[in-house]
Amino acid sequence: MIASVDNRCAAYDHYLERGDLAGLERLHRTGATEWLAERANERFPTHAFLPGELRRLFESAGFEVVDLVGKTALDLRRHPALLESLDAARALIRIELACRREPAFLGRASHLEIVARRADAPASGVHRLEEGDAEAAEDDDREPRGDDGPEDLLDA
Repeated sequence: MIASVDNRCAAYDHYLERGDLAGLERLHRTGATEWLAERANERFPTHAFLPGELRRLFESAGFEVVDLVGKTALDLRRHPALLESLDAARALIRIELACRREPAFLGRASHLEIVARRADAPASGVHRLEEGDAEAAEDDDREPRGDDGPEDLLDA
């Protein structure tokens, strides 16, 4: 099973930037938040997880955690110009892949992705995307097509 959830750590700044102490306290205490859309009519209740909380939830349900990563560790939405160069995009992919399993970077990531299997299930061919995979993609001279982004180069 693979699940991607909101990371509680990443939501703290939203409440701080708006001066919403009550929302920050609720988030901190319970993980309760809402989809952080700008327009109120687009918001709905959600739960944001801490990495340890997510791991414990899966383990208590009889799953073995195979992998837990943060995505994305680098917030490039604030720096879109860095993605205009293919070489820079490839370098950023390598850095992202290297950082996303580091415990300190789990707190920076907007989402947590967990890979788990039933504890009683036989091991399968789960492949973890590693830093070397991005380096192999670096050898690909193909330019992104249409709406393809730098991440599509990893599929080459």
